[in-house]
Amino acid sequence: MDYNYTVEIFSLLWWKAISLTALLIILPIVTGVFLQVKGRNYLAYGIGSLLLATAILIHPYLLMHDSWNISTSLPLQMCTMSGILSGLVLFWRKQLVYEILLYWGISGGLQSILTPEIIHGDGALLLLEFYIVHGGLILSALYLTIVLGMRPRRNSWLIVFIITQIFIILIFIFNCLIKANYWFLNEKPYADNPLVVGEWPWYILGMDLAALVHFFLIYLTFKITRNIKMS
Repeated sequence: MDYNYTVEIFSLLWWKAISLTALLIILPIVTGVFLQVKGRNYLAYGIGSLLLATAILIHPYLLMHDSWNISTSLPLQMCTMSGILSGLVLFWRKQLVYEILLYWGISGGLQSILTPEIIHGDGALLLLEFYIVHGGLILSALYLTIVLGMRPRRNSWLIVFIITQIFIILIFIFNCLIKANYWFLNEKPYADNPLVVGEWPWYILGMDLAALVHFFLIYLTFKITRNIKMS
């Protein structure tokens, strides 16, 4: 039977997972910086292949363990969707897709790693998949930026936030139709996240505001360093 497993914050497992995830984010970026253009692209394709394979192979694993169901296993969580985007954009470098990944991936990936909640339980492979997906979001966004030289456009944070609101409406309607909780829009997450305050629907407004602040801070970092594309 499915159940949500949360990793206790500041536990030994939490520290080990964060340390290993940080290492696996930093090493490919440092390696990519010292590679020639061809090598950087090959490494990007390798990272993209790993992330796409993870997104695909989790489904037969869940099916084999009788854990797949439509209300929890579709790739409709923000980080799961971002994980697929991260794999695709490393092959197919489209500006808007990169920007969505940048804002969703860094903010969502970081929050998920700091307050982990694994939807299908606490199996070792499920934990591994969780950290590959969420660490991969941050890795992909930073690799595309630092190594491959992509940059967000002016006011891209606001554009992505508006796109996010459209997804919130669509995902909420879908949740109501099939009695699911994708994007945690119908029930708040179990993980102890300080950004999730109050009960439904008020915590959704808090999460949305937190997303807006995260998006703007990411954008502001680029603006301060003058790394914003002007068109």
